[in-house]
Amino acid sequence: MHYTGLNYIVFDCNQSEALGKLTELVRQYHVIDEPINRLLEDVKKREKLGSTEIYPKVIMPHINEAYVNQTTVIIMRFGKDMGFLGYSTIRAAVLVLTNGANDALAEFMHALADPQVFEYILDLSHSNDDVKDYFIKGGEN
Repeated sequence: MHYTGLNYIVFDCNQSEALGKLTELVRQYHVIDEPINRLLEDVKKREKLGSTEIYPKVIMPHINEAYVNQTTVIIMRFGKDMGFLGYSTIRAAVLVLTNGANDALAEFMHALADPQVFEYILDLSHSNDDVKDYFIKGGEN
């Protein structure tokens, strides 16, 4: 199964650079046209509804908004425990930005049922390109 109908952005960062790097890449890849503050507010609003921790030390904030130009999965890898979006000890965030459900997104979400996916993301011996290819190839690497 291949998840090529989605755009993937994968990067490593530390706590002090996380939001800046996210902002830079979202603009660079034209994921949204709205000011980045709106995206950050919507992600924080989603977190207030309840925890999005989907695996130990991995959160998955997700938004479905009309201002999202293209369904995009953004994987932020932190390398060590850090605070982010109100969590004190996470090592990765998988942000899902969409303007509506599609088959590729449904397949991606189904793949997350396998804990091996999260172990792959958290294993820093895999480069960011390896992680991106892992999803594009549907878990084959």
